[in-house]
Amino acid sequence: MMVQTPIPPHILYPDSDGKPMAENTLQYGWIVRLVSNLKQLLKSQVAFVAGDLLWYPVQVERPPVPDKPLMRWWC
Repeated sequence: MMVQTPIPPHILYPDSDGKPMAENTLQYGWIVRLVSNLKQLLKSQVAFVAGDLLWYPVQVERPPVPDKPLMRWWC
């Protein structure tokens, strides 16, 4: 059984930024293809693969609004 710590109501962890994952169906198709292939490629390893990720590593009062991508897989 997993025990979850209640999140105080003043700390915000939104599950959506209100924007679509992709701007068109071509982009969506590539995101889904890449995520699916990475899951298959890494299935024997400990890895996390996500296609539409809102990631908040620290507690925040308001969600950050980035002006550029925060993570890049090609770095």
